[in-house]
Formats: sequence, structure tokens, C-alpha cells
Amino acid sequence: MNPVTAQFGNLLYLGAGSCPSVTQYSEIANKVYLVEAQPVLANQLRTDTAVLENVTVIEAIIAAESQPAVFQDYNLRWAASLALPAGLKKIYPSLTCIAERNAETQAVTQLVTNLALSDQQPNALIIDLPGQELELLEALAAQQQLQSFDEILLISAKDGVYDPDHSAAPLIAWCASHAYAQGHNTPLPTPQLLPWQALYSLRLDRTAATNQRLETALKKQQQDMEQINTRLQQADNNNETLSHQLAELQQQLLTTEQTNAETLKQRDQLKTQLDAANTAKNEQQARAEQQAKQRDELNQKLQTADQANAEAVKQRDQLKSQLDTVNNDMNAQQAQIENLTIQLTTADTTNKALLQQRDELNQKLQTAEQTNAEADRQRDQFKSQLDTANTSKSEQQFTFQHQSQLQQQKIEELEQQFEEKNFRNQLIDKEMIKAEAQIDLIKDILIREKAF
Repeated sequence: MNPVTAQFGNLLYLGAGSCPSVTQYSEIANKVYLVEAQPVLANQLRTDTAVLENVTVIEAIIAAESQPAVFQDYNLRWAASLALPAGLKKIYPSLTCIAERNAETQAVTQLVTNLALSDQQPNALIIDLPGQELELLEALAAQQQLQSFDEILLISAKDGVYDPDHSAAPLIAWCASHAYAQGHNTPLPTPQLLPWQALYSLRLDRTAATNQRLETALKKQQQDMEQINTRLQQADNNNETLSHQLAELQQQLLTTEQTNAETLKQRDQLKTQLDAANTAKNEQQARAEQQAKQRDELNQKLQTADQANAEAVKQRDQLKSQLDTVNNDMNAQQAQIENLTIQLTTADTTNKALLQQRDELNQKLQTAEQTNAEADRQRDQFKSQLDTANTSKSEQQFTFQHQSQLQQQKIEELEQQFEEKNFRNQLIDKEMIKAEAQIDLIKDILIREKAF
């Protein structure tokens, strides 16, 4: 095939099937793309076109967009499709679905993008997918890809045959609205049609397409102008609003400046107060540190006082023990004094009795002297007895005086011991007073420490 004599740069055939006219297609186009969904037919096409260098076979299920879908295979191979051929069952009662395949469809727009069709020469499009024609054309138009094809050949179904609701009129009207005219001789080879099929040959009217593009561009421009005018009006309204807002903001700015001046003044006052507070804080910290130091010193003193208190308690216990011993001694001495007092009382009683005996003896002596004249003889006789009695009396008096002196000495010794005990008790009382004063001092220090 000579590229110079080819009528089309690219020919894209969707739903190629067995494609008996593939050799003719390869002669009228520089590149031919045959797209088939059934693997068996796609492999057969690869075999049939192996010697044709400008023919490419693509196995894909084509739809308006990429999505999961169910592809139905029928006992009549050419009827396989995504669409349900409900009307065909009237013509072919034995038509039966033999398999359903869950597959991902490929968007027709993505296929055209991948092929990167050149527009230096006219391009042709053949669609042999009954029931999918309009949605495929709409998808291409939406992506500005439809007018890349100068010639379109639709192998569709007659009205109400493939699908009871199917009608060609809306399809043809839609194509006409997109500058594709019907009713001319197509240079594309016409395949042999089945009884239920219809062929629609469409050619792009470049002038009409250009006019449509211009009208579309003009409408778009008018819409843009209307949008611009609307935006200008909105901008004017916004400018007026912004002017009012600017005036309000200027007033607010003036108010804010006045407020800022007052705030600055307050800030300066607060700063002065803050400085004074910081100074007071520093002084307070210094006092706190001094108090902490004093507290440490007081704690040290308290520990010393605790030690002194413990020592004083120890001394107090010792003094108490000594006091108990002294009290016991004093009690013992007091008992001795009481015994001596009893003995002294007894000695006094004895002495009185002796004095009474002496008085009686003196009385007897006087009686004896008075009766001396009468009793000279008796006196002489009793003179020796009297001398003896006097001697015995002297000895008794001497003994009594000696015992009295010994008792007096014992009394003096007991009084001296009692005075020593009183002196020792006074010393103990003084030590107790000192210990109680130290305890009161320690209590006062503890109370002050708790107050801090």
C-alpha cells in the first residue's frame, strides 16, 4: 500500500468480528486498528492480518467509560455484546447465552488517546457494536475527539429489531447536530449486512463543524462576557462595599490608634507596676532566703536544743533519781529522828522520874534531919547507908548526865544532817528550776519555728 494514495490516515474499527474486508481496509488507510472483544475472533484476525504490516489487532471490550461489566457470549458468535439483544430472539428463537464474563471495559476515549491518531490525513471510524453507538459517540464528543474522524460508518440494527426501544432517528439527529451529514457515497468498503442490520454512512461537514465551533465559541464567549459583566457588577458592588468597609476600617483604625495609645499608656503603667512587683518579688525572695537561712539556723539551734533537752532530761532523770535517793535518806533520817525523839522523850521521862525520886529523897532527908534528934542513933546507923545511897545517887546522876550529853550530841548531829539535806534539796530545787527554764526555752523556740 502506497501511503501517498491512501484515502485515510487511520481507520479504527470497533467490533471488527471476522472482518472479511480487512484487505480492502488496509489498502485505503495508512494504519488500520481492528478492535475485537472475543478472544477467538481476535486471534483469528491476528492470523489473517499477519502479512499486513499496517494492520493492528486489539483485544478489548470497548464502552463509554472504564468500569466492571458483564460480557455475554451467545451460541451465535456475532451476537456477543454488552447490550442485551432482546429483539433478536424473535428472529433467532434458538439464540442462547452460553457464557458470561466479568471483565473491565476500556473507555473509547482512552483507546483513542493511546492510539494518538494523526490529523494530517482524514481518519475513519467504523462502529459495529449494536446498542452502544450513541453512548460511544457522546463520550468521544465530550472529550473533543469525535471530529478527529472525517468519515463514520455505523453498522447498527433496524428499528425495534435488536432492542424493542431502539430507534435510529435520535442517533442520526444527534450526529447531524455535531456536523455529521448522512446520504453520500462512502469510500469505505461496505460489509455484507445481516437481515436485521442497517448501515449509516456519516461524513463530517468541516464548514458546518467550523460554524458549530465558532457558534459554540461565540456562545462561550458571550457566556464568558456575561460572566465577566456579572463579575464586573459584582466587583462594582464589592468596591462600593469595600469603600464602606474601608471607611469603617479607617474609623476603626483611628479608634484602634486611640485605643493603642491608651493601651500603651496602660502598658507603661503596668510595666512600672511590674517593675515594682519584680522589685518587691526580689526583696521577698531575699527575705525568703534570709528566713530560710534563719530557719536553718533555728533548725540547727533546735537540734542543739533537742540534744540539750535530751541531756537535760537525762540530768533531770539523774537528779530525780538522786532526789528519790535523798528523799529516801531523808525519810530514813526522819525515822531515826523520830526514834531519837522518842528516846529523848523517854529519857526526859526517866529524868523526871529520877528528879521526882531525888525530890522524894530530899523530902525524906529533910524528914530524916527533922527527926535527926530522935533518930541520931538511927542516923548513925543509917549514915553509912546514906553515904552509900548518896554515892549510888551520884553515880546515877553522872551516868544520866553522860547519857544526856550523848543524846544531845546525837540530836546536834541529826540536826546538822538535816540542814545538809535541806541544803542539798535547795540545790536540787535550783537545778530543777534551771532544767524547767531550759525546757520552757526549748518549747518557746519550737513554737516560734512552727509559726514560721
